[in-house]
Amino acid sequence: MSSLFFPDEQLSIQEKRRGLRALIIEGVFPQIMVVLTSGAFLISFALALWDSNVILGLIISIGPLAMVIQMPAAVFIERVRRRKLIAFIFAALSRVFWPLIAIAPFLLPAKTAFAVIIALMVARYGLENIAGCAWGSWMRDLVPDRIMGRIFSYRLSLMIGAGALLAFGAGVFVDYWQSLTNDALSANAIVIAAGGVVGLLGTVVILRIPEPKMLDADTTTTTRTMLIEPFRDKNYRNWLIFAALWNIAMGISAPFAIVH
Repeated sequence: MSSLFFPDEQLSIQEKRRGLRALIIEGVFPQIMVVLTSGAFLISFALALWDSNVILGLIISIGPLAMVIQMPAAVFIERVRRRKLIAFIFAALSRVFWPLIAIAPFLLPAKTAFAVIIALMVARYGLENIAGCAWGSWMRDLVPDRIMGRIFSYRLSLMIGAGALLAFGAGVFVDYWQSLTNDALSANAIVIAAGGVVGLLGTVVILRIPEPKMLDADTTTTTRTMLIEPFRDKNYRNWLIFAALWNIAMGISAPFAIVH
């Protein structure tokens, strides 16, 4: 495996600066991908295929349910200890599925397409959560505490700006395409496929971000202890309750608000 994926014992100031610049730029790609492959475009794609609130609820629930894979993913990352490699491979694999989801209805019979799309979405969100676990740990070690807020606020500003512009542009495209073809399915499929391609381009930028070596693991820590320890922290438990309630509220209301 190329040294590109091996953690560095020590990063120079120049390497850190280049990595932080790449980190800021990288955020634009997954943000555009998320905007083009979720929300109104994904819901419109689903409704063009199946006019069913049950199926819509099933599709929207896959993402949150897939988050349970983060617990075994954390153990996997701790054992492998190659976060850049894990993040790159699993992010790339997860993003490949969007173009496949987009073209499935045009290549397969309706019942088969439904099963394939659901299976691809389950795989896509599962792989994404593994990549996300590796990414979070990697960034925590890469970005210094004293500038972490500044770096991620700047990154988020670019992400929001790019996402808003692309969302508007994609909406204009969908309306224009529908006015020409009267085909909502193909219009939204094109947008979703494009989102997946942009996400894949973002994995190239990931390669430019260096990975510091993980701190040596405590050999006495068992897998069970690793998974239970966070729940002993009161602040973490409080945050977990808040996050659960917030996601339940958003998960129930947001998709159907768009339909309404």
